[in-house]
Amino acid sequence: MVEVQSSGMQTLALIILPIAAPYLLRAYKQLRQPRARPPRPLHTAEQHQIRLLLMLAIFLVCFLATRFFFPKERDVFRATGSRLAISRDLLKVRAAKAGITLPPATWEQIDTIQGALVYLRVGSMPLAHCNWCTMDSPASYAIYALSHIALAYLAHILLLSLATTRRTAFVLLSALAFATEVYARIGGFDYINAQAAEGYTLRGKSTAILFIHTWLPFLRGLFFLATTLAAASLIFVDAYLNRDAASVAHITTLLQQTLEDLRVSSSLNRAITEELTSDASDSGDLARTTHQFWQRHAELIRKIDAQPVMAEARRAVVTRLGEGQVMKDGRELGSFLEAVLARLPDYSAAAASPAS
Repeated sequence: MVEVQSSGMQTLALIILPIAAPYLLRAYKQLRQPRARPPRPLHTAEQHQIRLLLMLAIFLVCFLATRFFFPKERDVFRATGSRLAISRDLLKVRAAKAGITLPPATWEQIDTIQGALVYLRVGSMPLAHCNWCTMDSPASYAIYALSHIALAYLAHILLLSLATTRRTAFVLLSALAFATEVYARIGGFDYINAQAAEGYTLRGKSTAILFIHTWLPFLRGLFFLATTLAAASLIFVDAYLNRDAASVAHITTLLQQTLEDLRVSSSLNRAITEELTSDASDSGDLARTTHQFWQRHAELIRKIDAQPVMAEARRAVVTRLGEGQVMKDGRELGSFLEAVLARLPDYSAAAASPAS
């Protein structure tokens, strides 16, 4: 199963990477190339393309992660069209033809009608790995299985919480789906099956009597797929309608604009630093350059602080830079600011006096 999923992800990677590589390369070159002027605003079509690519990327990551870590198990009775009263040797032959493999411990457990019922309800993993479960207490297998199923729901909620701001709605939906599966696993829907559990005898009843339980993994996967697609679509819709919700696409656009603005400030930073290290620099020009830098810096700060999410991120960055974080061009912002602040009175006086 893992090999098949790995092959599927490799195929998707081979399809997606050639398409995304030009965009990634162009973005990398733009980040590495300093600019002395603000960038061209993105066209509406370009913004929609970025949001659509982001939506598809989030959907693929969530879906592939769920499928890889929590693969769906095939029911050996339903997959082979066999009845519960079938000989286990014949069932093994049919399972081999269908490409289904079960652990030896599971084959031993489903050799009885009671074991087959537990298998249909909880799958093969509890039968093969639970050391404290017994057939005298079938509920113990359900408890073991539900602990792993809960982990799948928690992982799904975590992925959706990272992808969208509508966390409450998706948490409530996931909790409702998990409660429904728990109710089904403990036998809550037995009354709507074709026959009750007492009807399982050696007379050869169809496996359709546990129809709901055998389809629970499929329904869970369908729920994961639908909610992941809904979350990815909401990201695109929020960005398209320019809502105030801090969606991933919205934050990504703000970050891209902020990087462009910071690149302009970095260019001014380098220009002022070169003036500071030059012995022949004119004090009046240096004062005007410094004033230009701080004016541009104040404008940038106002733009960033207008967005609460970006304002919080800026404060975190300032805290790190205050501890001596090195900038991209290899110069420490703290040292640069100290040098500028040390000369600001001289600059102000030079700017107030007429240039020589």
